[in-house]
Amino acid sequence: MGQQLLALTLQFIGSDTDDIEILSEAKSLGSRYGIIGREVGMTLTEALQAAMFFRDRMVESSLQLPESVKIKPEANLRLLQRINKLLNEVQLAIALEYEK
Repeated sequence: MGQQLLALTLQFIGSDTDDIEILSEAKSLGSRYGIIGREVGMTLTEALQAAMFFRDRMVESSLQLPESVKIKPEANLRLLQRINKLLNEVQLAIALEYEK
């Protein structure tokens, strides 16, 4: 599932629009993470910590692009906004599964 989330994230940051289908897939994936987390006895806090770990790695990777890749500051901001938007959907879906 981690590879699916990475693929969705890359798809979403490469898109020029808020692709509802990708965001819907992210919610679905988050729901599955929530279900699995509950099934294995993880607390909501632990499940969200795992999601935040993934988010942190994505943000770190986006900020560590080589200097030879000339990216304008506004492009970096857009990249971070897109990562956050998609991963917010995942984290909210995880929390919703725990509330059920």
